[in-house]
Amino acid sequence: MLRIDGSPFRRRSGPRMTQTRRRMARGAVWTILFRLTDRSIGLLSTLLLARLLIPADFGLIAMAMSIVAALEIASSFSFDLALIQNADAQRKHYDTAWTFTVLFGLVNASIMLVIAGPVASFYGEPRVESIMRWLALCAAAQGFSNIGIVAFQKDLELHKEFRFGVARKLAGFVVTLTLAYSIHSYWALVAGTISSALVGVALSYRMHPYRPRLTFEARGELFHFSKWMLINNILIFFLHG
Repeated sequence: MLRIDGSPFRRRSGPRMTQTRRRMARGAVWTILFRLTDRSIGLLSTLLLARLLIPADFGLIAMAMSIVAALEIASSFSFDLALIQNADAQRKHYDTAWTFTVLFGLVNASIMLVIAGPVASFYGEPRVESIMRWLALCAAAQGFSNIGIVAFQKDLELHKEFRFGVARKLAGFVVTLTLAYSIHSYWALVAGTISSALVGVALSYRMHPYRPRLTFEARGELFHFSKWMLINNILIFFLHG
């Protein structure tokens, strides 16, 4: 069995059940804390932005984000969950998952660039076209995130997941509020979204030493699990979206 960095695991007798339960309990605390922090930042951001921007600004972003959400669902194979549930996941599994994530990100970005004009015409709002073209940058960038950070959840190191998620959220919060105060424009929301994505990619490599490589070696094993996750995600989108 291999670690995701390629080094061999040493067989151990296994941690005691009490230690596992303690790690799970700490992980649950960090998960709850992240959700509370994330919601708090989101609420504060909404309250402040409501004073700095007009409702039409939020509407413009919502038009573009509806298309972004649909594309993300269409390519949501949940490879991270496949890696987490596979106790014997090796480098080839991580690298293949990363390769497909990069590919889907670039495909989604390309689609957004192509349909930006038609979508703007459909909504009767020409400004949506430029918004979608900039948001395509997010789709492309996020695909390059370090797949190694999946280990934060797999190894129950959820304090690292907390730091990663909060830092990314704060980056978007600061950029959005700063620009909203300065220019009072919907571009503050666009810039905040892009900043959050780029900071997330940079942090993923800063916080985990794993360096992925392009390969499709484990495509069959990954898709055997992930195809059902895609169907599940699509059903949830249409039933609750």
